[in-house]
Amino acid sequence: MTFDPVLTIISLLIAMAGSFCGLMVAGTIRTSWSPAVGGALVGLSIATMHYTGMLAYVAQGTVEWT
Repeated sequence: MTFDPVLTIISLLIAMAGSFCGLMVAGTIRTSWSPAVGGALVGLSIATMHYTGMLAYVAQGTVEWT
């Protein structure tokens, strides 16, 4: 089994950019909703990073996730 290096790097960049944006929204905008929106951005970026990282998983044969 191996990992596709391009998708792995894209996964890292997604996590970094999404976390940065979420933390900037939560920390710099002074409204009642900014922490919730910032947290949602961080959560969505981590979920997207996870699925992109799983796409990078390369194995011989058929991969079946259960």
